[in-house]
Amino acid sequence: MRSYASRYLLELLKQEKPEQYKQLQTGLFTKAQQSNDETILDNPYLQMRSILDAKVPALLPSASSAALPVDKIPSNVAAAAAGTSPAK
Repeated sequence: MRSYASRYLLELLKQEKPEQYKQLQTGLFTKAQQSNDETILDNPYLQMRSILDAKVPALLPSASSAALPVDKIPSNVAAAAAGTSPAK
């Protein structure tokens, strides 16, 4: 489930903030080169984990920023984030 949620968040970031997404991907590529570990480039969960661990300012909510569009979040992703099972 973490992989699906991470993939969704990366895709949303790519659509909503393409410049920041490009910068983050460059940073992830650099990190993978420095650590000599390519798995981060193939795994959406590890990518999001690295981005969040770095506390990237572009992703942190500010007082003037709008919240993510909750109505666009698929029910299974929202349920996983809430720790519940999706309604069927």
